Amino acid sequence: MNVVTLLTDFGSKDYFVGALKGLLIQQVPQCTIIDLSHEVDPFNVLEAAYILRSAYQSFPTNSIHIIGLDAEWCAQNQPMYAHYDGHHFLAADNGLFSLVFPNISMSNCYSLAQWTLSDQNKGMRTLVKAASFISENIALNEWCQPAASIKQLSELMSNIMDDRVIKGHVIYIDHYGNVVTSITLAQFESLHNGRAYSIEFRNQKLARLVQKYSEVATNVKFPLKNYEGEKLAIFNEAGYLEIALFRSNPNTLGSAHSLLGLNYRDTVYIRFTDN
Repeated sequence: MNVVTLLTDFGSKDYFVGALKGLLIQQVPQCTIIDLSHEVDPFNVLEAAYILRSAYQSFPTNSIHIIGLDAEWCAQNQPMYAHYDGHHFLAADNGLFSLVFPNISMSNCYSLAQWTLSDQNKGMRTLVKAASFISENIALNEWCQPAASIKQLSELMSNIMDDRVIKGHVIYIDHYGNVVTSITLAQFESLHNGRAYSIEFRNQKLARLVQKYSEVATNVKFPLKNYEGEKLAIFNEAGYLEIALFRSNPNTLGSAHSLLGLNYRDTVYIRFTDN
């Protein structure tokens, strides 16, 4: 039985997600369909890349991941297949692959461009049909061809500017209003070396990282409620720097996104100082 995950910007109001699942049931019988999310901001490739990169390793090897984002094919945006880390990925060539697995070998990337000439295979139908070929172990040369290149996106990737500064950007705002940046734990550890540091954004600074959210409750004599709204920085389970407010509720009291004024694409720095 194949596991097929779905990640789209289709939302929940329209029929699109249901129709996509119907196609999958027809083309990949007995598959297990898992929804990663259908609430990606429309056409936000960076947000989709963060969700996919954070989630796919939780699934069994040989899982098929279909990404329906910017899903109308055109000459500049062709459907692609990639095999990486034992998983199968089907998406448009819109830069997503370069963000999810930047070091992928081109020998593992394939084009489905020849399919788009057929009306019946346009759009998501292309990716669903490709998923059926993968599930049936049909030879690659029968349904795709090696890709010469994949579209590269690097504008909002984090980078180590020198041995004292890491520069990143806000790439995702979660359900709690917590702000996720492109700065990774690996980058932080490569420069830290026991030095003092500050996390800087919008004329504000945080002088330490916590290992878990409740660490902001520094005095056990007081209830956790007393610390609600405290600013904190943490590397989340996916390994990305996150700026949050402890126990924030974006629908009532506000969140890091609303109260700290942090928005998608905003710049965040980690600056190190020698002891």
